[in-house]
Amino acid sequence: EGHVRMSIGKLEFLKEAVEKFDPDLIILDLYVRGGILWNLLGELKTRYPATPILLFTALHPKELPLPNEADGWAEKSFLFEDLKHKIQGLLERKKETLAFTEAILAKASNQIVLPGPSVPAALPWIH
Repeated sequence: EGHVRMSIGKLEFLKEAVEKFDPDLIILDLYVRGGILWNLLGELKTRYPATPILLFTALHPKELPLPNEADGWAEKSFLFEDLKHKIQGLLERKKETLAFTEAILAKASNQIVLPGPSVPAALPWIH
């Protein structure tokens, strides 16, 4: 679908990879040998609040202790089309959030910002 993906098989490489790759979306399985890494979800959301996280899990969301920290979830044994729609939805929501944030920043800085490639134009102060 035109997306670039990075697969990280070892937890110790995750944070460095996210820093370098700056993903638009993280698909995360919290299950590792020896347990569930609930604290990892919270840490990622704190460190990268604008990056949506889709949990890939065998549990139903009602069984998850921190469902509100994830932006979405996909149960294992999913249909690929369902996963694709969830990913597209999260990416679209991120895009809308960024556009809204940019509009607020533009208003605060007295600049006109239009969708797409733009050159900000300073607005004169009106007394």
